Amino acid sequence: MSGVNPLTRKSKIILILTIIPVLIAVALLTYLFLFRTEETASVSAVGPALIVEVEVITKREGIEISGNIEPANSVDLAFPIAGYIDAVFVSEGDVVRADEVVAILEDSQQRYNLAEVDVEIDAEVISGTRRNLDLLSLKRDMTETELEDTRLSSTIAGVVSGVYLDVGDFVTDQKSGDDKDVVVRVIDRSFMTATVEVDELDAPYLSLGQLVEFQFDAYPDIEVRGVVSTIPLEARVTPQGIAVLDTEVTIDDPPEEILPFFTFAGEIFLSGDEDILLIPSDAVMERGERSIAFVVLPSEYADAAMAERRDAAGGEGSGGGTGPGGGVPGGGSFGDLELPEGYSVVPTPISVKEYGSSSVQVISGLKAGDKVLVLPAVGESNSLAEEESGSTNFLELLGLPPGGPGSSGGPGSGGGR
Repeated sequence: MSGVNPLTRKSKIILILTIIPVLIAVALLTYLFLFRTEETASVSAVGPALIVEVEVITKREGIEISGNIEPANSVDLAFPIAGYIDAVFVSEGDVVRADEVVAILEDSQQRYNLAEVDVEIDAEVISGTRRNLDLLSLKRDMTETELEDTRLSSTIAGVVSGVYLDVGDFVTDQKSGDDKDVVVRVIDRSFMTATVEVDELDAPYLSLGQLVEFQFDAYPDIEVRGVVSTIPLEARVTPQGIAVLDTEVTIDDPPEEILPFFTFAGEIFLSGDEDILLIPSDAVMERGERSIAFVVLPSEYADAAMAERRDAAGGEGSGGGTGPGGGVPGGGSFGDLELPEGYSVVPTPISVKEYGSSSVQVISGLKAGDKVLVLPAVGESNSLAEEESGSTNFLELLGLPPGGPGSSGGPGSGGGR
């Protein structure tokens, strides 16, 4: 017996009639989605023009440095003899003078020894010899030194940065270079220094007294300046085989916030200040070998600006234009960009060179305070380079044909300067 077909002619017709409306609905939704997406993309390119002012920054040639700042002088104070601490006279943060006593040891034994020597000397004066008196005098000097060693004095003027032992603590006699029983640390913060590495290639540009600017990680908003104070007479070779000069830089009267051994980055300035002009790369249009910026001016000044440009060009290459003086009129549109009411755009030839990833340095054609139009990126709007109803062809303002060499760059093309 043959199998039974589950779909009769009638059921097939019903199925087809059901699928067709679904396919039509899907097609309609797809069309609407694409249409609305295209319309949205077109609208997104229209909006107020982005206008920026020519930026002026101060530029200096310099050598970058980094390191840790140190106090001009510091000392760790410790007793040269063993004993128990009898008194400590300073606390952290106290200001001390040079030779000021900061702590003492229990000194009864030393005072007894000194008194005993004085008795021996008195007896020797009455019935002794000159030789014995000389020996006793030497013994007294030694005993007196032991008594003086129970007084711990600061060897420099400065600020107490640490007190590490207290009354009743036992200290051992300190050998040379042994700071195990440091009692007090004093630092001189009247000025601070740092030793920084300067590459041998920069050595010819170094000189004493050059300005140094410091930027401290802990206080990035505090401006700290110093000078180059010492340049070594010979270089040092690093483990990597690079010759460097261990150059000393100094900060006089540093801010209280800057503490010893803070980390810094800085720069040794080799020349005086130089003001340079910067604009965004997107404010420049490349036209062949020429760079053009679109200066935004009040409409009443556009006529004079365009006339000045015509005079500079000898009356040639000045396009017709539609706004006052040939500029693009304000309150209307410049391609897809809406200009502020009462302002016009004057295309202006400029000379620029690269400066960073998103800016260019203006060599000529603009001045501080000028305002320029930032052009839309390629792909967002091409109408600046095309003739459209209700818009102005800026290429005609420059006397340039819409096509030809360099026209492919378009607005906002960036590229080499």
